Amino acid sequence: MRRWLGLVIGLGMAVVGADLLAWRVATARMQAALESQVASMRAGGWMVRCSAPERSGLPWSATLAVSNVRVQGGASAMPGGVAWSADRLVLSIALTDPWHMSVAPQGEETLRLSHLPAVAFTADQLLASVPLGGGRPDHLAVTAAAVSGGLLHSHRRQDVRIGQLSAEIYAHPAAGGAVDAGLTFSARDIGLPDTGRWPLGGNVNAFAAALTLASPPVSGADPRAQAQSWHDGGGQVSIQSLELRWGPLSLQGDARLGLDANLQPAGTGHARAAGFGPALDALADAGVIGPGIAVTYKAVLGLMASDPASAITLPLTLRDSTLSLGQIPLARFQDVVWR
Repeated sequence: MRRWLGLVIGLGMAVVGADLLAWRVATARMQAALESQVASMRAGGWMVRCSAPERSGLPWSATLAVSNVRVQGGASAMPGGVAWSADRLVLSIALTDPWHMSVAPQGEETLRLSHLPAVAFTADQLLASVPLGGGRPDHLAVTAAAVSGGLLHSHRRQDVRIGQLSAEIYAHPAAGGAVDAGLTFSARDIGLPDTGRWPLGGNVNAFAAALTLASPPVSGADPRAQAQSWHDGGGQVSIQSLELRWGPLSLQGDARLGLDANLQPAGTGHARAAGFGPALDALADAGVIGPGIAVTYKAVLGLMASDPASAITLPLTLRDSTLSLGQIPLARFQDVVWR
């Protein structure tokens, strides 16, 4: 009996020791990878700040947490660069699956792309999965639930709500200092602010897209010079597929976008629209377009469609800060001021 008891105790101590060793190896591995990544980004001109890492997670995982995370840079690939911050960032590796690392931002986050206004957002769940070992660490898979956010400096910080969000992101350097990047994402149950002001309804059923970014090396001391460099180098965003389901309107399409001679976003594409009749009626009822215009467009589009209830393919254009579907202006944007 004593022999069996000693064997069980010895086996238990071996398991605990192996678990502790695996935890130490995994946390040291994550800390080394974090320090290497931070050093690499700083060498590339990025500003990276965070607190000293805290280790935890025993017995089932290795966890590394940092607080007050601030990342800013990327002006050489995108005019104005990128800025992101999070209250807390938790890295973890399950000891039973050492080839995948989970990255979970916590608390409020802020994000600014180029010279667009910064947004602040929170999520009940936000998780990124990073492959390790033989995987591809330049690829991220992100899932989120119950996301809410709005403009950072708005008096209403939680204007938009997203029920479910998923995305895959990759980015890697190309020849001559250029950058190739891609993004696919899908969002469902998107709640818009001030429901009454949206002609097609205050809830977008689904919005999904797959796009790639081909960015030349960007030079220049000020934002306008950087934008000019990006334009001159042939910078382009390709929307390979897009899907929008909003109220009665169902829209699918593709587009190629860049900067025009005035350094304003511009591009062309195609859209396959269904439910355009009820959508035009809703726009007319809201006063976005006149009733006569709605009747005319419905008649013309009805003649172009083989069946009044079927979908129709139309050219999509962004020119002079106006987004149009065929000849129908959908939205007017403010000009981008590079400063």
